[in-house]
Amino acid sequence: MPTDSPSPGTAAASRGRHSAAAGAAAAAAADSDRDEPAGGAAAGDSSDRDRRAGATDSSDRDRRAGATDSSDRDRRAGATDSTEPAGEAAAAADSGARDVPGAAMSAGRLFAERAYHELRDRIVTLRLPPGTVLREDELMRELAVGRTPLREAVKRLALENLVAVQPRRGTFVSPVEASDIVHITEVRAELEGYAAELAARRMDGDTRRRADELRREIAELQRTDDQDGLMRFDERIHRFTWEASGNPYLIETLERYFTLSLRVWYLVLDRVPGLGHAVHDQTALVDALIARDGARARAIMREHVLAFQREIIAAFSRG
Repeated sequence: MPTDSPSPGTAAASRGRHSAAAGAAAAAAADSDRDEPAGGAAAGDSSDRDRRAGATDSSDRDRRAGATDSSDRDRRAGATDSTEPAGEAAAAADSGARDVPGAAMSAGRLFAERAYHELRDRIVTLRLPPGTVLREDELMRELAVGRTPLREAVKRLALENLVAVQPRRGTFVSPVEASDIVHITEVRAELEGYAAELAARRMDGDTRRRADELRREIAELQRTDDQDGLMRFDERIHRFTWEASGNPYLIETLERYFTLSLRVWYLVLDRVPGLGHAVHDQTALVDALIARDGARARAIMREHVLAFQREIIAAFSRG
C-alpha cells in the first residue's frame, strides 16, 4: 500500500516555518541576553551612584560636622583665652585698687605717728611750754605733714592730757599743776615696781646681756651737768625694765604716765641738783634684775619713783 508523503512544496514550507520560528526564538534569546546584562549594568550603575552619592553625602556631613566642631572648639578656646586674661587683669586691677588705699592708709599712719612723737617731745621738753596755742598751719609746715595726720596726733595728745581742745577757742598745751605729780606718782610707784618684779622673774639670755650693757654704761657715766642727757639715760633704764616685763598693756600704761612725769621733771630740772646721783643709783636696780631677785627689784624701783616725787615737790616749794 502506498504511503502518503508530503509534497516537496509542503515540506519546503514546513522547513521555512520551522526555520523562521527558530530564527525568531534565537532572536528573542539574543534580545533576552542583551537585555539582562543591560538591566544589571543599569542596576549596578544605579547602586554605584547611590553608594558614591551616599559616601559623598556622608563625607560632606563629616566634614561639615568636623568644621562645626572645630569652629565651636575655636570659639570656646577663643572665649576662654579672651576671658582668662581679662579675669586676671580684673583681679590684678582689683588687687591694685585694694593695695593703693592700703598703702595710702599705711603712709598716713606713719605721718601721724611721726607728728605725734615730735609734738610730744616738744611738749615734754618745754619747747612748747604750758599754755602755748597749737596753730595747725604752722605745725603742718614745721612737721611737713598734712592736716589729717596732724589732727590724729593732736587727738592722741589730748587723750594723754598733754593738750587741751577748747571749742571755739583752739588747742592749747595743757598746764602743769603741782598736785599732778602726787597723783601721777601714786600710780607710777606701784606699776613701775610691779614691772621691775616681772622683769626680774622673766629675765632671759638676751635681756641679761642688755642689762649687763646698761650696768657698764652706768659705771662709765661721768658726773656731769648735762641734765637732759641724764634724764634720757634714766628713761632708757625705765623703758628697758618695762620691755623686760613682757606685758604690753603694762608697757602702754607706764609709757603714758612716764611722759606726764617727764614734763614735770623738765619744769624743775634746773632746781633738782641730785639727778646724777639718782641715775647712778640705778645700778642697784640693774643688779637685782640680773640676779632675778623680783622682790628686791620691785622695792628699789618703787623707792626710786617716790624719791622722784619728793625731789619734784621740793623743787616746786623752792619756787
